[in-house]
Amino acid sequence: MARCCFCIIAEALSLFLTAIKIKTRRYCRYFKQAVRKSFKRAF
Repeated sequence: MARCCFCIIAEALSLFLTAIKIKTRRYCRYFKQAVRKSFKRAF
């Protein structure tokens, strides 16, 4: 039982981490675009 619970937790964590990675990549993209726009406005 304990091993099964551990496996379920591990799977949930891996899915959660992959979701975070996808979100952070999207946010990084938006952040880079915003930085470029701000630089274009500044200079």
